[in-house]
Amino acid sequence: MSSSNRSFTPEELSALTPWRLPSLDDLEETAEGEAVPCLTSVEAEIEAAPRLTVEEIEAMQRQARDEAAAQG
Repeated sequence: MSSSNRSFTPEELSALTPWRLPSLDDLEETAEGEAVPCLTSVEAEIEAAPRLTVEEIEAMQRQARDEAAAQG
């Protein structure tokens, strides 16, 4: 891969728009057309996520180690 020393022109720089982190105060529209805070949908996803037990997590770790060892 070659590196480039090309600089941006003033016109190119002035055309750029900086990205900003969305505000948690912003609203999003649900499928039903209801406006809800974005945070609410994140909280709902967290609540819907399955809760794993320590034994389940340890079993997944063991399986990952075994698979990695088998692959070399």
